[in-house]
Amino acid sequence: MADLLARYRRGELPPGNAERTVGEALDVLDRAGALPRLACGQISDRLSALGGVKKLMPMLCLSRLEAAAFSVLLVDLTGENFGTIIEWPAVHFRPDGGQGRTQVALGPVRRIR
Repeated sequence: MADLLARYRRGELPPGNAERTVGEALDVLDRAGALPRLACGQISDRLSALGGVKKLMPMLCLSRLEAAAFSVLLVDLTGENFGTIIEWPAVHFRPDGGQGRTQVALGPVRRIR
């Protein structure tokens, strides 16, 4: 799906195309961490027609089974308990999706007082 997202960002998908709708949804998911939603909180009918959350989210995010397998791998590789691993902070978050000239990364700040 990375190819579809890249083609959408390059503007290669024609308007009205189902792939463009998926590409647009994946772009929002990649940049914001959530699928685009209506004011009431539901996803639009056109996204539902394309498979909804169950089909679109796994295109960019780990499934539950994949996340569980990754967790087991981390426990095995590090020798740490899962409770310790789950508390590890993310190194950084890219709200810009890595696009554009100005790159934005949010990271933890440690203020010594």
